[in-house]
Amino acid sequence: ALAACRAQEPPAFTPPGPNVALNKPYTMEPPPNYVDCADDGDKTQLTDGVYSEGYFWVQPQTVGWVRTHPVAITIDLGQPEPIAGLSYSTAAGVADVNWPAEILIMVSDDRQAWTAVGDLIELSNRRGAPPPTPYRLHRFTTDELRAHGRYVALVVDCDPYTVVDEVEVYRGEEAWLSQPQEGKTVTQSPLEYRKGRQVLTAIQSRMKADLSEVLVGLEAANLPGAEKAALRQRADSLRAEVEACEDVPEGF
Repeated sequence: ALAACRAQEPPAFTPPGPNVALNKPYTMEPPPNYVDCADDGDKTQLTDGVYSEGYFWVQPQTVGWVRTHPVAITIDLGQPEPIAGLSYSTAAGVADVNWPAEILIMVSDDRQAWTAVGDLIELSNRRGAPPPTPYRLHRFTTDELRAHGRYVALVVDCDPYTVVDEVEVYRGEEAWLSQPQEGKTVTQSPLEYRKGRQVLTAIQSRMKADLSEVLVGLEAANLPGAEKAALRQRADSLRAEVEACEDVPEGF
């Protein structure tokens, strides 16, 4: 069965700059808990420049979690660096292992204020998304960032397994260090911010569903055309308000 699940080569990608994450320290929250690839090397393997060979999630070179998501990987680059892109190496397509739904990218100079600069899955899939099956290796990559920071956090949402063997961060242009960050800045930790966004997404989804139900009722209602038009306009305004919401409403 393993022979039939041979890995495929990752898609061609040219890094936009040198890998400034190479051999840099990182933290993981929560700690890895997937026993088939757990070893003492988990503390250094994600930035050692060595990619695993063989069936991915039983290799000691990989780092894994099971029934634990999201997880946060925070790399300390040692000093503020301009950041042009990233790479996240993983595998999926068999044994109930799926591709990540989201990899939120956040940067910081002090681990106090964090700026969300994009979703690596969304950015990478612009170049082509991997098929759900069969088994294959894949690197989610981007060269579209224009950020800077000493710390780079990847908050990975993947259920039920998260397995990765290497993360790379590519250096951008020196001038970016003096430019304002583009993105939402928060004082929460990356993991706390991502969990809060999950709640917000659920709230928005429910509000949109309720609004759609109201609109169905509106179309069936025996009302003058002008009144229906005014209510449709109000519904459009409410939908825009829901979509623009960036935080869980106070007291929710």
